[in-house]
Amino acid sequence: MTTIAKTTATATILAIDLGKYKSVACVCDQASGEVRFTTFETTRAELQRLIGKEQPAVVILEACLLAGWVQDLCTELGVRCLVANTASAA
Repeated sequence: MTTIAKTTATATILAIDLGKYKSVACVCDQASGEVRFTTFETTRAELQRLIGKEQPAVVILEACLLAGWVQDLCTELGVRCLVANTASAA
């Protein structure tokens, strides 16, 4: 199991739109206000690499068929993961 150690408090949000083969990530740095988008292959290795690079405080994604393994990976890496259910009111 790999755990990502956070040495400083981070204010980065990683929001992911999961796709079967390709996904889009929005990286929002709350401290600087910087927002960037990136695409990546929807694989465990690529997502783990992205999380390691960005060191987010939280990963946010929509409930879907792929959300289970992504949430499991975030838990293994020690990163908070929020899954939004868009089928009901907030």
